[in-house]
Amino acid sequence: MAEDIGDDKFHNVPQTATVRGVVTGFLRRDLFTVRIDDGREITAVMPERLLSEAAKAPMGFSFVYLSAKVLLRPPPKLPVIIEASMSGLCGIGAEAPQSPFP
Repeated sequence: MAEDIGDDKFHNVPQTATVRGVVTGFLRRDLFTVRIDDGREITAVMPERLLSEAAKAPMGFSFVYLSAKVLLRPPPKLPVIIEASMSGLCGIGAEAPQSPFP
């Protein structure tokens, strides 16, 4: 992912206000629900360069998920997903179902 962040306006932002989490749902266009590590659920914006990764992730299945690094910003700005990658458990039965996205 590091090779394509040159055009991303968030790549030079100090990373002190970032948290890790799991994308748990798609809301609309570029808005996603993210359950961060402390258990809270937040709404975050996903930059266009990461949307193709999100389209591969089957939402709502516990054995395959989209992990995310989220940049928290002061209100009224929404948090921004700055990193996203597929993760999951391995072993028998860990084959992911088809994504609901085209």
